[in-house]
Amino acid sequence: MMGANWQWSFAKGRADRLAAELRHYHTGQPAGEPGLHSHDGTMQSQYHRGWSSPSPVEIYQHIHHPNPPRK
Repeated sequence: MMGANWQWSFAKGRADRLAAELRHYHTGQPAGEPGLHSHDGTMQSQYHRGWSSPSPVEIYQHIHHPNPPRK
């Protein structure tokens, strides 16, 4: 079972990737690669998994529809 810190690292990686893609869209600055998040191998691995998790469709939606209407 994944611990709360692992979940946080995954979510942080995902959020950082979406922020990097939005910055790339507005400035042209490359989104880059995931940076060092933690010296703990498991936490870094979860961050990297989170960074790699958004699909192209999710990235597009984040850039073009950042606040979708709630149902």
